[in-house]
Amino acid sequence: GKATSSAARYALSGLLRSEASLGAAVSAELQEYVGRQYEAIVLRPALTDPEIHRAFVRALQRVHADYSGAVAQLDSAVSAFVDAEARPHTQ
Repeated sequence: GKATSSAARYALSGLLRSEASLGAAVSAELQEYVGRQYEAIVLRPALTDPEIHRAFVRALQRVHADYSGAVAQLDSAVSAFVDAEARPHTQ
């Protein structure tokens, strides 16, 4: 299948010097292939179905708002801590 054709292509190209590098190259190519297939089969409907797409956008907006709020709280807490710790040294 895909692994055999990939191995043959690399072996015939003469670019690889060892079985380990051949294995790594074939593994990397297979990972890329599986990723493309996963995207085409599993993720593609989410990109093309308007209702699913809107749900993803709303979820992303909620997550971003939650993240922004957490960062703002962290910034306030860090600022208050620095002010409190610096106060004795600035008077």
